[in-house]
Amino acid sequence: MKKVTFFTRNILDGIEYADNFEFREEDDYFKNDLIFLKGLKDFFDIYDIKYETYNGSNVSVDYAYLAWADELSLKISDLTDRWYLKAVTEKLIRKDMMPEYLKHFGFNCLDTRQINSVDDISGNNFIIKPIIGTMGKNIIHVGSPDPRSKEPKFSYKSYETVSAFLNDIDLDISQFRKKFDAIFQTKDPRNGYCIQRACMSSQYEIYTIYGVVNSDSDVYFTRAGSTIWKNSREHIGDNKRFYNEIPENQFIRNFVKSEKIRNASFCLQLIRMEDNLLYPIDWNFRIQPRPPAINNRIDELYKQLCHMYDVENDLPETWPDVWYMQHSPKKYNRIER
Repeated sequence: MKKVTFFTRNILDGIEYADNFEFREEDDYFKNDLIFLKGLKDFFDIYDIKYETYNGSNVSVDYAYLAWADELSLKISDLTDRWYLKAVTEKLIRKDMMPEYLKHFGFNCLDTRQINSVDDISGNNFIIKPIIGTMGKNIIHVGSPDPRSKEPKFSYKSYETVSAFLNDIDLDISQFRKKFDAIFQTKDPRNGYCIQRACMSSQYEIYTIYGVVNSDSDVYFTRAGSTIWKNSREHIGDNKRFYNEIPENQFIRNFVKSEKIRNASFCLQLIRMEDNLLYPIDWNFRIQPRPPAINNRIDELYKQLCHMYDVENDLPETWPDVWYMQHSPKKYNRIER
């Protein structure tokens, strides 16, 4: 019998406890995430798959399910060959390495490099991002009484010039160096930042490709997502989810086969730049159970899980409809039509 080990940020969010979660905050965004894990338990029971939550003592696992915290993908790589190889995970999880890495498989590549000092902030039309995750773990926020509470003021904002950047944070270069050189000189990529060429248009598209991989490294693509954004925090319209085949899908197939990725999921975010081409900007390792559950289309979730865990099934390959979903974390992925 197959057994899936469930990886999550906290044992209280473990799959065994999906019917009796202890909520540590009143944010509906996280509550909904936990609620949808009950649907996963149903899948495992229907298809006679054992499950457990990783507790730190496992020396190996059969199949894995990553619920939260992409950093745990590195731990999974240590415990099973049914996942991403460790060397692959180490490149994909870093925003400073991933673009150049995927370039070798046909993808367009944005100029991206790690920031080791204030002097590395140079050039025109750039954006500064944490290397791993949405926020670094050693975050400094200008003017905040709690330096761990928010992203730095400059994070995920586009700047045309270094002067515009310094004017925005209201510091001259000497003050900036005194305040921020330490964070840029960190040896831990989880605390570090990178600089990347930015799209300077008044609006831009973020295109997301989702899918899962079976033990033969064959990819099954689920609904892609597309949203037009004003900036990193404001969007124009809702997220559009639909089935689509673009050249990047074949690049992903070739990449997965070449790097021997097995029994895993992925979410590749790309930005459409001024030249109308798509460029990879972030790779995530998790399935999103929420959209099909909300849309009362649990069969779409089950189809991808069956593919990932090598379960024979006769579920449909594709569906013709389109979903439009809101982006607000408080109303995340609520279907409008």
